[in-house]
Amino acid sequence: MKKHKKISSLLFALFIFCSYTSVFSATQKGYVDATNGLNVRKDAGTTYSKVGTLSFKTEVNIISTKSTADSSTGCPTKVWYYITSGNISGYVCSQYIIITDTGEVSSSEMASMTDKEFEEYLTNQGFPTSYWDKLKTLHKAHPNWVFKAVKAKYTWANALDQENASGRSLYQVTSTGVKNGLQGYLNTGSSYYNYATDKFVAKDGSTWFQANEQTIAYYMDPRNFLTESGIFMFEDLTYYESYQTSDVVKKILYTDFYNNYIKYYIEAAQKHNVSPVYLAALSRQEVGLESGTATSGKAGTYNGVNYDGYYNFYNIGATSGSNPVYNGLAYSKNAGWNTQQKAIVGGAEWIVDGYISKGQYTRYFQKWNTSPTTTTGVWHQYMTDIKALVSPSATTSASYNSMGISNEALVFSIPVYIGMPTKTSLPATGNPNNWLKSLKVDSKAITNFSGSTTTYDLGEVEYEKSKINIEATTVNSNASVDNDGNVNLNVGKNTIKIIVTAQNGAQRTYTLTITRKQNLNNNVEEEITISNILTNLSIKNNNSNIYGFKIGTTTSTLSENVLKQNNKSNIKITTDSGKAKTGALATGDKVTITSNKETKTFQVVIYGDLNGDGKIDAKDLLVMRKYLLKEKTLSGVYFEAARLTRASSITAKDLLLLRKYLLGTMSISQV
Repeated sequence: MKKHKKISSLLFALFIFCSYTSVFSATQKGYVDATNGLNVRKDAGTTYSKVGTLSFKTEVNIISTKSTADSSTGCPTKVWYYITSGNISGYVCSQYIIITDTGEVSSSEMASMTDKEFEEYLTNQGFPTSYWDKLKTLHKAHPNWVFKAVKAKYTWANALDQENASGRSLYQVTSTGVKNGLQGYLNTGSSYYNYATDKFVAKDGSTWFQANEQTIAYYMDPRNFLTESGIFMFEDLTYYESYQTSDVVKKILYTDFYNNYIKYYIEAAQKHNVSPVYLAALSRQEVGLESGTATSGKAGTYNGVNYDGYYNFYNIGATSGSNPVYNGLAYSKNAGWNTQQKAIVGGAEWIVDGYISKGQYTRYFQKWNTSPTTTTGVWHQYMTDIKALVSPSATTSASYNSMGISNEALVFSIPVYIGMPTKTSLPATGNPNNWLKSLKVDSKAITNFSGSTTTYDLGEVEYEKSKINIEATTVNSNASVDNDGNVNLNVGKNTIKIIVTAQNGAQRTYTLTITRKQNLNNNVEEEITISNILTNLSIKNNNSNIYGFKIGTTTSTLSENVLKQNNKSNIKITTDSGKAKTGALATGDKVTITSNKETKTFQVVIYGDLNGDGKIDAKDLLVMRKYLLKEKTLSGVYFEAARLTRASSITAKDLLLLRKYLLGTMSISQV
């Protein structure tokens, strides 16, 4: 965004184009961001004739916008700008234009917009539809608020890659955080974590660690913070004369003490291009509404130094100590702030110089330095804590509410990245360690075992060895192990998969192969038990139920796999009511297996499939809700399918896990 002392208010005009979406348009300014030049077309599409070419960095006026149905017209963003530049006018693809001034509408125009006009305004600003619902909610609650889309300097992938650099994006995990499983938010790359010792490498102090990419993406994604409090991380701290008037400043600093100083906040805004609303709120927060030691000019003597006649309206330099106010006054004396005007205007210059003047004109850009006008690299950030914006934004929201200015025409500059995902979410919580510390077979440690190695060939055993016992110990005590214990061996090659599930749901599979020799003493056909078959297929059973299937496993797949184990076996699969079953396995299905002279019937359990349709969706969530509200009963395998946490009863924790699964933030274990 171009930071002017004055930006004139512009009226919107409605343009309707055949086969294109109409948009509520305001004149904007920008420049060409195509190093090889940018073609200007007669209409919105590369099939239209070229009317000229603009060189890199050429300034343009954006008059209106056309949105195409798809990118087949040659514009990846599907949005074309009608621009003027010198004597050239025509259409250019929006991807190659950096907007420096998005135009401005009056607060009354913002407040009077219909829903349709506001959507057209969002389109014209360049907000993707994934931003719309939350922005529309905020607009209804605060119709005077102004939302400006800012095209980020980097693509989403590029920005995320840079923010993922070592030490740049940290997450704090204390002992309490460990108990809450916040290690799931940390980077487990080899430079940051040792799986063998279950130790993370601290990057700052002893509790600050490198966040993983999914966590960084969540906190970097502006859409996750378009809320009543989160929005204040996007508050534009530059000066907008038509919005940030002396009347608004006076609402913040309403006491008689400040009556003669309001004009200095406006002077500071004009001189240093900083929001007087921000400055006034900072003064109120730091030094209060009445005359005090830092603002009266009558500070007296402290440690032998007289501070009468010096002022500090922002507590600049008031570092910690026995009396921080005098530390601030020492700074004022050194800076020569011997009038209220010098302290307010000069203090504003100090505030601006560090970040705002470098293009980092929102709190968001002070952490995620992706502003298109930044004069530094991503590395120039005010903090490494990726959560650091959340609390100050909430504090600002509460402060503005208490000051009575939360419904004024506040300006929010919100970044938009090229190539953003549909949505982002935090990773599953819990310790991520899914390594084994040791692995023993029949009480003997596997030779050369290492948690980093997942495949082991145990060689041959005699025919008489029909069973082995596997003991697996995890590195982290919160991890669980499946398919260990007693395992039956078939004649020939046996493949045993030991599945380790970390506390956060991440799985790691250790594969053991062991070959049982043929019976050379007689010609009796080897009997393959049903237990052997199920074990070799990694299917769990408790004599009445079978489980451990991947969601979507079909009846034909199960039948084929059973026959591969024993081609003389027989398998029959029906629904709970006894009808022949085809398609995906579902909770309640009955599976009857005959192998040699043994026949057993089991019922299928798909954890999360409570209604027996073979899928896990909102219908199952409704069933669980009704059960918890005692509006529905569950029994047998359907009750078992609802025990997602494997507790003896079905509780709200199972409901929460199912909800998180549907949101894509957690997995449901089937073993």
